[in-house]
Amino acid sequence: MSQPYDFLAMQQAQFRHDQRNHSDIICLPKPDRLKHYGLHFAKYVGRLARGNTEPS
Repeated sequence: MSQPYDFLAMQQAQFRHDQRNHSDIICLPKPDRLKHYGLHFAKYVGRLARGNTEPS
């Protein structure tokens, strides 16, 4: 049986990471942050869709 995910701990770890490494994004107004996150999400979805054809 697999272990349940501790989503609170995962969110807290992500928050600490973002504070340390992405302070330039955290201080943006919310619409700009959402746009930034949306563009990253689209980039990763595109990589997944291309699969093994992704250039190195």
